Amino acid sequence: MPAVLPVALLAVAALVVVLPVAVVSRRRLRTAAPAVPPALAADAAVLGRRQRRRLTWALGTGAAAGLYGAGLQWGRPDLLGLPLLLAPILTAATVLLVLLLAPAAGLRTVDPATRAADLTERRPWSFASRWGLVLPASATALLLAYLALTARRATPDDGGRMRAYTLHCPEAGAVATATPYPGGFYGVPLAIGVVVVVVLAALVLARIARRARLGGPDTFGLDNALRAAASRTVLGVAAAGVLLPFGAVLALAGGSTLGVVGNFGEECRAAAVTAGGWTQSVAGLLLVVLGTGLAMAVPTTARTGLRPEPAAEEVR
Repeated sequence: MPAVLPVALLAVAALVVVLPVAVVSRRRLRTAAPAVPPALAADAAVLGRRQRRRLTWALGTGAAAGLYGAGLQWGRPDLLGLPLLLAPILTAATVLLVLLLAPAAGLRTVDPATRAADLTERRPWSFASRWGLVLPASATALLLAYLALTARRATPDDGGRMRAYTLHCPEAGAVATATPYPGGFYGVPLAIGVVVVVVLAALVLARIARRARLGGPDTFGLDNALRAAASRTVLGVAAAGVLLPFGAVLALAGGSTLGVVGNFGEECRAAAVTAGGWTQSVAGLLLVVLGTGLAMAVPTTARTGLRPEPAAEEVR
């Protein structure tokens, strides 16, 4: 029974690492960008609206894809809840794919044929905040490790699918099994899905960073602000797409662990196993709440935070 402890400890690690990073990241989704010279104020307003419309279209498409994926559960009950677990991943992947394929807005007052270059090397992470990068990366690594552990602990259900959790009680010679449990039946598709989300996020960040600049040095501040806002959007979508299924599988594992313990008599109810079940359940609930909060904050990431630069006579 104590074999459940590594899984519970990993759930605690997920909270210890992911929770503070996510809180800081969510606060920084609205980080203000540099001031805009008066000559570019009109462009800033127009580009901000275009970027918000682009994000709205991407989010709408992603939501439709996620709802369609979740709806498969009602047409395919034999999938046993897998579409519901994959729905956040499908939503995030669709949003990122639309952002990757949809062209970004350009400056109206600058001739599109006029391009400028600076000597600063731009990498996929150049316009992303450190906290924003750490959150999806750490959550993905922890989720993959967790799925690997639960895959080893899973046992076949009545249909031979690796989605059950079985415990033995030598003291009473008893065996108890509960489902659903995030074994290979759920874990393999989830692992593939989160890897796809992370890869798409990296591709979108690379496109944001490497897109050619328009105009001259006087437009670089506006250009950087737009790239930073777009990067916040990508990282927010990726983080929500990983945290929501992570929280769901933690809750599933915790519920199955507590269900198995509940089937035993007092002589078999190990305190360590009960604590492990509650730890995973609580951690899962917190990550789902956190992922939902990040998902709800994503629409605000399109706000560039640009503000007009004060006129010369106003500066004392």
